[in-house]
Amino acid sequence: ANGYGKLETDQYVYDGEWKGGKPNGRGKIQYRNGTICAGQFVNGLPVGMCRLEDATGFTYNGGFVDGLFEGHGEATWADGKRYMGEFKAGKYDGEGEYNWPDGRIYQGSYKDGKRHGQGAILTPTGQKIEGRWVNGNLDGNVNVLQNKNSITQGKIVSGNFVPNRV
Repeated sequence: ANGYGKLETDQYVYDGEWKGGKPNGRGKIQYRNGTICAGQFVNGLPVGMCRLEDATGFTYNGGFVDGLFEGHGEATWADGKRYMGEFKAGKYDGEGEYNWPDGRIYQGSYKDGKRHGQGAILTPTGQKIEGRWVNGNLDGNVNVLQNKNSITQGKIVSGNFVPNRV
């Protein structure tokens, strides 16, 4: 079936353009679990720029490829967490910024959903911890800036910060 209007299945209700019995073109789909996605669809999957909301309060505004987050986007959670940046195959990948509800912010590189490459965590107290991340963990040399006049340099050893000897 082809056309424009409502298309209802046991999995979702779709309002928009459809072709071959699947969402194709601009539209809005509401899944039975409460997830809503509005944007462009190809063969039933979101593509290009779309907005997704689920029943938990999670929202995503950004690019999709074959139904997965791809390219630039912004994700927010009901508890106040937020990520703005690049996605690849549904995961954080590239440059991004992650904000926690307690005021901490990570700015830097991601790979395959984890902090990876150069990055820094900024704390609500003004502390900045910068260094290289590998698979989600700080690795190697680290700079800790307490304020504009106080920098502590050190290394991460077995997951702990060890200041350099002066």
